[in-house]
Amino acid sequence: MAYRQIHVKIWKDSWFIDKTVEQKLHYIYLFSNSSAGISGIYELPVRVQVFETGLSLEVIRANLVLFEEEGKIRFDPNKNVIWLLHFLKYHSNPSPYVQKGILREVAALPNCKVKTEYIKVNKIKLKVINYKVVNGIDTACIGSKEGVDRVSIPYDGNPIYNLYEGQCGKIKPSILIMLKAADKKYPVDWIRYAFKIASANNVQHWAYIQAILENWQERGKMSRGYKKYKEDEFAEFFAN
Repeated sequence: MAYRQIHVKIWKDSWFIDKTVEQKLHYIYLFSNSSAGISGIYELPVRVQVFETGLSLEVIRANLVLFEEEGKIRFDPNKNVIWLLHFLKYHSNPSPYVQKGILREVAALPNCKVKTEYIKVNKIKLKVINYKVVNGIDTACIGSKEGVDRVSIPYDGNPIYNLYEGQCGKIKPSILIMLKAADKKYPVDWIRYAFKIASANNVQHWAYIQAILENWQERGKMSRGYKKYKEDEFAEFFAN
């Protein structure tokens, strides 16, 4: 069973004193609910907050907006990711095991701006350090000096990852390895064109996109196969 400490200073905090009963309940809930681990950032749908607190949906949404405006949290309504900005100030622990646990929690979150900001502020660096198949399941590992875990990693800032998520969905560890390889192997304009062709054909599989890229590389960029795409129904995607 997990436990969370409530610092006694909160009851005399001028910001907290001025809040309504519903706002106080909600704020304490945000750092004491079962999803709030040791990192201070977690995923929690709004409707779960409604169910567990007994507060109305309107009150929950209004509180989240208020807490963010007043510098207490960061919230992504699309990914349901909440970052308690002052959590680590009162719940920090230098233990290597705790730091490893924070890495695991952060890496497991869906990619979003709030997650990216958390990583930058807390200087968290995650990288793929191993790739293998375990019991038939593709796995990728991240690690720090303290240890290694099988999780996903943040990859914001590279066009190929955004293109994949927009066309095919969430990036799995096995796909991440292939995307990184393709990013180094093919020109970025080829990658963009290949994704556009896949979109036009309503295909959401990396294998299809990769096959297009491999075909272009084998035959040459201005090959008959490449020109065919430019001259038929996909010509609009290659307009300068």
